[in-house]
Amino acid sequence: MKHKKYSICFAVLAKQVRKELEEIRESLKIKQSGWVLFKDNSNFRHAVFLGVLCR
Repeated sequence: MKHKKYSICFAVLAKQVRKELEEIRESLKIKQSGWVLFKDNSNFRHAVFLGVLCR
């Protein structure tokens, strides 16, 4: 009974990992330009500045 529970949890986890991997692959298809992202997206600028300040 215990092994069945673990196999179900593993199957759910594997499905989530596959979904996330597919989302990453899809996001990589979109051309990303750091300067354009920095210039156009205020949230990105805030994240960059916060990252610099935290270092």
